[in-house]
Amino acid sequence: MAVPKFDKFLTPVLLCLSDGKEYSIKETIEYCIRYYALSEDDINEKLTSGSSRLKDRVGWARTYLKQAGIIKSKRRGIYQITDEGSDLISTKKEISPKDLLEYPAFQSFLNRKNGCGSSEINTKEVEILEFTPTEQLERAVITLNDELATRLLEMIQKKVSDYEFEKLAIRLLIHMGYGEFQYNKNAVTQKSKDAGIDGIISSDKLGLDRIYIQVKKWHSNNKIGRPVLQSFLGACYNNDAKMIFITTSEFTADAVEFASSLEKTGKKMVLIDGRKLAKLMIEYNFGVSVEKTYFIKKIDTDFFDEYE
Repeated sequence: MAVPKFDKFLTPVLLCLSDGKEYSIKETIEYCIRYYALSEDDINEKLTSGSSRLKDRVGWARTYLKQAGIIKSKRRGIYQITDEGSDLISTKKEISPKDLLEYPAFQSFLNRKNGCGSSEINTKEVEILEFTPTEQLERAVITLNDELATRLLEMIQKKVSDYEFEKLAIRLLIHMGYGEFQYNKNAVTQKSKDAGIDGIISSDKLGLDRIYIQVKKWHSNNKIGRPVLQSFLGACYNNDAKMIFITTSEFTADAVEFASSLEKTGKKMVLIDGRKLAKLMIEYNFGVSVEKTYFIKKIDTDFFDEYE
């Protein structure tokens, strides 16, 4: 099963603490893993930031419970159920965020979180979000980058000629760490001698492993089919050839299947369509610039250790 949404961890976290003893963060997470019989894949699932999705969701479940006064933490990383929590778990088999609205402390928390004064919000109408704040931020970044990728492709189609697009693709690969660190204008083959290969680049600085590049600037409604890939393969005469095919368009299902089948023969052909190309440009800050940076901060526990 996939990792449940963070509100689904309210019940197991409270059940873990229901005997009145103190439990660590690690112990509450382990209880939740057993409660939902989560797989190794579920446990190891990451946010785009690289942090654990499971820990993030269980963490926000603890935050909601603590803000409602249902659990407490007298020491860092250690949690215990309160009398209110014991009463709740004895009367409810399944706890939802709406149950927490019965607690004034949680109402105040939501008011603060939504930037409202204590009397400015009807807590019965508060929308309990499906995702944790970390995931909301992550999804917002994905949405912004998807829109940026669309505009990037439009800009390439409008501003970049077919031949200049070949050079753009090679420059991107070099920017990603292939070949020399400096742009090598000789990497792009002459137009009159294309023969299905638009560029040859090395995967290392010494040029010991060559990669053949084919680039096609086509409109999105003109998909790359299997015959085009077969022609590219024919031009790459090495038995163990490594190939990258880059297009502003898309690949047909038949073309994708053909590229995948090459691995059985010792060859490898990586396909980069328009959306993937734009996402790589965004990831490697190629053709884009940073407009604004947000910093997510946390408590510096080492700073406060000296006061204990």
